[in-house]
Amino acid sequence: MSEGRLCYGKRLLSLPNVSRVSKETDVQTKLDVISRDVQAVVKSIKTHFKNGMLARECILTCHSRLEDDDSKEWFSKFQHTTVGGLSVVIAAMEYHCTDALFSEAASHLLCTLINFSGKKQLRVIQKVAKRGGSKLSVTLLNIHKAQNARLFANICNILCVLTSVDIRTTTMCRLSGGITTLVGVMKNGPSETLSAALTCICSLCSKCDGNVQAIVKKGAVPTLTDLTQRILNSLIASCENPQQQAQQQQLMLLRYVCKTINLLTRVEEAVGQLVREGAVMTMFRILEMFGTVGELQRLALDTIRVLADNPDGMSHFRSVGGTQKIVSLLLDMNNDKTGDQLLDIVNHLFKFHDICELPIRHEEEVTFNIKATPESQGRDDEGTPADQRDMSVFSPELSLFDVHPYSQLGVTGSVEPFSKIRPLDDLKASPSCASVLEYVPQASEELHVTSEAAKTELMKHELLRLTMPERVMNVVVYDDIQRTVSPPQPLFPGMFEVGGKELLKKSHVPSLTFSSRFESGNLKRVLRVYATEYDLILNCDVNSAYHTQWFYFSVENIVPGIPYKFNIINLEKTSSLFNEGQQPVFFSEREFTKHGKGWHRNGTKVAYMRNPYRKRDPMPCDIDRVVTLEKKKSKPSSSKKEDPASAMSSAMRRLDYRSQGTYYTLTFTVTFKHEDDRCYFAHSYPYTYSDLQRYLRLIPQQYPNVSDYLENQELCKSVGRNSVNLLTITTMKRPDGSSVPQEEIAQRKVCFISARVHPGESCSSWMVKGLIDFLIDPYIEEAKQLRDRIVWKIVPMLNPDGVINGNYRCSLTCRDLNREWHQPSLEFSPEILAFKNLVKQVKTRENRNVLVFCDMHGHSRHRNFFMYGCNPVRRNVVVTPSLILERVLPKILSDMVPGFCYGTSSFKVQKAKEATGRVVVWRELGIRLSYTIEASMMGGTMYHYNTQNYMDIGKGLCHGLAPFLSIEGDPAILRLGDIVHELITSIGGPNAAITPAAQKTRPPQQLPRAETMGARELIQRKRASFVDKRADRSSAVDTSASSNDVKVPLPQEQQDEDDDDDDDEPDDDDDDDDDEDEEIDEGAQYIDFSSFSFT
Repeated sequence: MSEGRLCYGKRLLSLPNVSRVSKETDVQTKLDVISRDVQAVVKSIKTHFKNGMLARECILTCHSRLEDDDSKEWFSKFQHTTVGGLSVVIAAMEYHCTDALFSEAASHLLCTLINFSGKKQLRVIQKVAKRGGSKLSVTLLNIHKAQNARLFANICNILCVLTSVDIRTTTMCRLSGGITTLVGVMKNGPSETLSAALTCICSLCSKCDGNVQAIVKKGAVPTLTDLTQRILNSLIASCENPQQQAQQQQLMLLRYVCKTINLLTRVEEAVGQLVREGAVMTMFRILEMFGTVGELQRLALDTIRVLADNPDGMSHFRSVGGTQKIVSLLLDMNNDKTGDQLLDIVNHLFKFHDICELPIRHEEEVTFNIKATPESQGRDDEGTPADQRDMSVFSPELSLFDVHPYSQLGVTGSVEPFSKIRPLDDLKASPSCASVLEYVPQASEELHVTSEAAKTELMKHELLRLTMPERVMNVVVYDDIQRTVSPPQPLFPGMFEVGGKELLKKSHVPSLTFSSRFESGNLKRVLRVYATEYDLILNCDVNSAYHTQWFYFSVENIVPGIPYKFNIINLEKTSSLFNEGQQPVFFSEREFTKHGKGWHRNGTKVAYMRNPYRKRDPMPCDIDRVVTLEKKKSKPSSSKKEDPASAMSSAMRRLDYRSQGTYYTLTFTVTFKHEDDRCYFAHSYPYTYSDLQRYLRLIPQQYPNVSDYLENQELCKSVGRNSVNLLTITTMKRPDGSSVPQEEIAQRKVCFISARVHPGESCSSWMVKGLIDFLIDPYIEEAKQLRDRIVWKIVPMLNPDGVINGNYRCSLTCRDLNREWHQPSLEFSPEILAFKNLVKQVKTRENRNVLVFCDMHGHSRHRNFFMYGCNPVRRNVVVTPSLILERVLPKILSDMVPGFCYGTSSFKVQKAKEATGRVVVWRELGIRLSYTIEASMMGGTMYHYNTQNYMDIGKGLCHGLAPFLSIEGDPAILRLGDIVHELITSIGGPNAAITPAAQKTRPPQQLPRAETMGARELIQRKRASFVDKRADRSSAVDTSASSNDVKVPLPQEQQDEDDDDDDDEPDDDDDDDDDEDEEIDEGAQYIDFSSFSFT
């Protein structure tokens, strides 16, 4: 033990905290006792604050705690605010900043505190920054430089972590001379300090271009290029005398150097210097030597890409072989890589290659102009203002006059032709007869996961398009409208129209004939790149530059037995279920006529990956829409005028973010079976506006007495002048022909159901069709009971304009209608305005009991069926049956419907969702059971969903509401027994409190069998009926995601809610902080439960 440490131990004997320690124990024991007492250590540092040697010994005592089992707890207590250890150490470092030994020990302690802080690391770093850690670190750096390698490394480490939380550190380091010191160490410092200096430089330059310029002015470019050459020569020499540890150190140093050079390329002056210093050749040398080292590979490619923009850099780039040299080099170096590893290389090559525009101009597009119709002027067709329109006509079950129960919308022999703006002039309509639409495969269709070998083949094929451009045709074979503007220059060199036509003449395979000029079709342009490979470009939503997801097109002129490859090259989403087993849906006319086979899944070698095509700039309608959203979001007070410039600036930032990056490609291969065939491809099972009208028109023929309980009305006209249907289903006449008294009907609960607000989510139409089929069936007793006790208001297609014209998300006015509920307008969203007014009419003016509001959607990035509700429960709140009412219906469905996953459901209310229908009717109208029900466009974990699976979830919703209607008493929901108890336990824990009212009626697990088993037996019986039906037709849905098999009983509240698939734009407030209490609207959350007095 050192003399200083013994002296320190003797001084500690006088401290009151150790006065109780026995005098016979030696000094080392006393030191151990003191080190376990955090407050004593902090106090001793304060006591010997001005004595550098003793203060250093106190800090070394803290280091001795590293070997103890409870070291993490000790250091957590040490840095706690009440103890003040962190502040004392920083203050001592400032006082003894010129003492190298003390600074070394104290800086090492700071690094230790940061590393041991675990989840609280960010908070510790913020404390260090708040107490002047940045200024202190720069001061120590300038004083000691690299004289003490360990001290220098500690300071650089502290600067790196402080930069992540305090951007001022970067500026302070430049203005205080820290950048100069670091560059000097990099030039003349010892080799053991190079890694620390380069790491700190990268951290300081990554967030501040001013630091990059300062480093360039200090002459860092020649130093870095020379250092790179020396490291490469050293690595070559080490290969002859291999020393594994030395090679790893050199590789790490080379990685830091390449990262620094890559950061310097952001300054134009540095680019010129790097080119003159031969950086292009150096980066090629790195690729040749270390092409299989992923990070070095990416850094070298990114650097070459920037340097090639310089004229001299381009000449150097071409002199060493250019793009073809890089591709061939990487292929040779990465032959052992497959699948996702090779995909990473291809994606980075596309990033390296010149990012280009899609091979199409956007000047010639189909657009929609809002005309000065009565609706666009704020009045309906009769000239009545929208806010004064009488909505009572849409309650025909309460009408005082003689109503024709089934309106002329669905009874007439011919339906008024729909209005469209796209050229839907295909002489042959899309397949839409009843037998085609309702075809269900005899066996479940398994998910198709592309093998690693197939992925590898796809990636290498993409690389060959770079190396052999002379084989690429690049000939336009289809346009949805006539275009005269020439497309941009193709991506790959040598891909010109003339050469492509010459290759086309030599091809023995005729070109396919494409079409999307039919209802709901979406295909903009097709380019033939090889004899049997085609690049496809989709239309964005009308008046928008975004929302490319839905595709629906046909092909003809097929040669059977040949595999054709299709690449859809302008998809927007960064991930897709197509990488997890989803296949496109496919229909063959010959296959249907010969074997009766309708829509089914098809396609092999399915993959989804990024491509090099730049996203489009926003259109004027996109800007107007987002500016409107920003104005609504700001909600200015009456005393403060709204700032239009601020809203415009915020909107442009969001659109710029959306336009950044590149598109993604969906590729799949199909081998056709028949000659003279016409085949169709779609993202999901199509269901058009004409299909809906045909279905409604045929209902009276199937059920002659349907007029006794069904009314079909026109809720409103859409912006495109198409009818929006409203179906009212409830018993209006008794079996003897007498009318049901209006007073009795008025006492019935009301359920609002809507679907297809997003046109590309076609599965929602099948869901609502299953619900309607069940409710109108006169031979199902349960359906009759639901009609007797509930008034169903159903809007089966809220966005007919988008469906007709092949949009994915928006209406013709470039509006996402599910974000218009807060302030709908007659000009842009008349469908939402009319539907919201109808809900208000029933809820407030007619004062009727609304049981459920449910909006049906499809989801392109999640599996299974699930729900979004509005039930944010605060932490540390007593969980009662009334509090979790909103969670009961999803739980019932998970027990009843195979494939419904309660564990994926979410009940958060996020700011980004405040304008959706689900949240607005919950918050403004107090409808607690307000849901969005989601259906995966793919399926479960093993099988695809088909149309019958989607219709079953609509039927399941009806079955799920049945237990609610058989409950009596107060609190009524307790009669669900073990279901409610399971929910209370999962939310509040096993010891969750029960309200006094609940205790009086006994806990659910203690209820008599007659009270608890009614709902449970009903649920199990319905689930069994679903499974039995699947077994009968040998098409069982994948039930692996049912809540009975899911191990997570509580919904994943912490996951990012992706309500109705995607947000329109990125939103900073889209994710809630999981550490904070969820937002609760008191008026909506705690409605008097007596309003749900079920009868």
